[in-house]
Amino acid sequence: MSSPPDHFDKVATSLGHLVIAFNELEVALGGALMHLLKQDEDVGAAFVAHLGASQKIRLLQELEGKIDHEATRDEFHDIVCRADDINSQRNRLIHSEYWSVDATKQLRVLLHRRLRDSTKPVKFPVTIEELSKKYVQAADPGGIMELADDAAQLAISLIRLSESLY
Repeated sequence: MSSPPDHFDKVATSLGHLVIAFNELEVALGGALMHLLKQDEDVGAAFVAHLGASQKIRLLQELEGKIDHEATRDEFHDIVCRADDINSQRNRLIHSEYWSVDATKQLRVLLHRRLRDSTKPVKFPVTIEELSKKYVQAADPGGIMELADDAAQLAISLIRLSESLY
């Protein structure tokens, strides 16, 4: 018995949405760096192209002091902190192992765990006790889509705020 195609497709689709939305956020992070560093498009693009999302976030956290207006700096800080949180959640989801298991005779679920947790034991058949372990979780397409939507909205907010800096 395989995982119901609907559920697998929903998880796969939501992960695809997350990848695309996070890419938008990562581009916005790079743009914010370019604005804070007052770099032209060519120089800024060459610089940020060599940085990963976590590095961009760390640099933005260190450079937020360059923003003179306190309310704008606070808003910028909140956006960058939220981007850091989204990045962490995205990494857990994208760099996970996914597998379909029988929860009951009538129900199959798609589970995931971080690859670094793949050596931790999971008892089969999977029980509620197993699902209560922090490193084994049911794949939730709705939650993944919410994260993707958050990433896309945050990208728009960061672009607007960055463009208003200078």
